[in-house]
Amino acid sequence: MNPPKVSLIVPVYNVEKYLPKCISSILSQIYENFELLLIDDGSTDHSGKLCDLYAQKDGRIKVFHKINEGASKARNLGIKYATGEYIAFIDSDDWIESNYLDILIKESYNTDIIFFPAKMLYEENSETIYIPKVINEQNRENVEDSILYLYKNNQKFQYFVFTWNKLFKKEIIEKNNIKFNEIIIHKEDELFTLEYCRYVNKIKTITTPIYNYRIRQTSLTFQKHSSEELLIIAQNIQNEAKFYSNSFLINYLHERSFLFQFIGLMNCCKLKKRLIIFNLLYNNYHKNKSFIKEKKLMVSLFKHNKIISFILFSIYYTLSKFKNNN
Repeated sequence: MNPPKVSLIVPVYNVEKYLPKCISSILSQIYENFELLLIDDGSTDHSGKLCDLYAQKDGRIKVFHKINEGASKARNLGIKYATGEYIAFIDSDDWIESNYLDILIKESYNTDIIFFPAKMLYEENSETIYIPKVINEQNRENVEDSILYLYKNNQKFQYFVFTWNKLFKKEIIEKNNIKFNEIIIHKEDELFTLEYCRYVNKIKTITTPIYNYRIRQTSLTFQKHSSEELLIIAQNIQNEAKFYSNSFLINYLHERSFLFQFIGLMNCCKLKKRLIIFNLLYNNYHKNKSFIKEKKLMVSLFKHNKIISFILFSIYYTLSKFKNNN
């Protein structure tokens, strides 16, 4: 029996400084049965040319050049052309350890998804490593318990919100037509993973850090996001909660949805639009208030009748803006 093939999908956009290290780490893998799909997302530096140069040297590399439309569309294109039994996503400014694929393939038997830790590398040359507890669950009920842990754990690290720290089965993605949300540029990894985990009956973690995640202040993680985008994220999380049965996990997802709605409300400058979002948030709270228990100050703003709640929120909003401006 041939060893399983892994499709490694790397969206590329203006990363000529970091791309060689990323690609070199992939080509240095001990486990060699993989394909590397480099999706050049309309780079305006030399990133696209670098992709082509590497492809000329190694037949396992496939390069796709497209107009700039964001990482989600790039990843979806990679999924479309992936031919491996497994899919992993790597960010183009990160790199992997030489035993990355070797470890993942050895652990891939009898599981639908693997979560693994990474070294979180800061620009000042410091690093943090979050190691999850060992999980190897084989039934749906325990899978949902594990999902809640991966969201909400003592380390306060949300393993669930990335895709670069997981190994996925292509069969599950393909059969259920799972795609990255192309409308948003924030939390699309989380929504993809939530949808994927609807169909997961076996889940596993490993404790060896095999991925190196470069934290840059210029990355999308540190950019402010629009109210519209945050409301889309909130609505999608609410929708995904319907597909789970664990009451604690459902409660947590409702809390998380509420939090994104609140941030969207705080990011909104126009009063008319703020009123609309406030109504959504107020109704969400009173529909799901048995779920929403964290963030006590935030929640306390919505416990009263609608007019009083809006006055209290307006005071909170004004004070927050004043504090941020000073």
